[in-house]
Amino acid sequence: MGCFCCCRWCFPVGQKGEGSTHKPIRFGILGHVPYGYYTEAGKSTGYLYEIANKIFEQARYPKNVEILPHKRLNQEMAHSRVECTMFAKVPFTISRCQMLELIGKFVEDAILPRADVRLNRYEDLKNLTIAVPRGVNMSERFDRDASLRKVETKDYEQNARLLKFSRVGAALGVLDSMLLNVLKVGMKLTEIGTPLILSRHQVWVICVPGALSERQIEDIKQATRALREDGTIARIIGRYLNKLKSQKSPSVGG
Repeated sequence: MGCFCCCRWCFPVGQKGEGSTHKPIRFGILGHVPYGYYTEAGKSTGYLYEIANKIFEQARYPKNVEILPHKRLNQEMAHSRVECTMFAKVPFTISRCQMLELIGKFVEDAILPRADVRLNRYEDLKNLTIAVPRGVNMSERFDRDASLRKVETKDYEQNARLLKFSRVGAALGVLDSMLLNVLKVGMKLTEIGTPLILSRHQVWVICVPGALSERQIEDIKQATRALREDGTIARIIGRYLNKLKSQKSPSVGG
């Protein structure tokens, strides 16, 4: 998700079913660990990347999945060059996107502190320095709170490095991604405190209104539902998040 809950797409508003049955569907996946990213060998990976490919396979459609940076994904969706993605169900996506099917995964927007910082309530953020990735907006209260000391960073990995070297007391982001980036920079999860959860959202397959035919919509919905109900999606996600379970880890949305 980058962030799962912060995109500001300006989708063209169309009518459901305007798309051609024969037009190939293109899925765009947010380029961000663990959703969609490249290995050191240059291989595409990530749990949303895998799920999108499984959806195409289940629907018997040609696979057409691309990992895109946050800004590029916004642009491609705005111009209908990418028809679908997976994103959190929040007021903006509900009002501007066509919600097709939930995948059975929650994501949590959170403030993740160092182990020596206790966050029991929002007011505990006072006097803390908080790392915030550029372009990330999660909580209207937090975003507008000018009394908080916020440090803009380029991405989640920089958030984690600032935590590691005690340059900040906490960091803002989607919880599972923040925890994986903490491990990536060489921290142990025992060095991290209990997160303050700001919000929790279901992840859905969403599409540009009017970009898909009725047949395509139904095929994608049925394929996603089948993969969710037979446990395929949960198994894919589990492979990426298992390393969090092997250490002392704050709860990550299921």
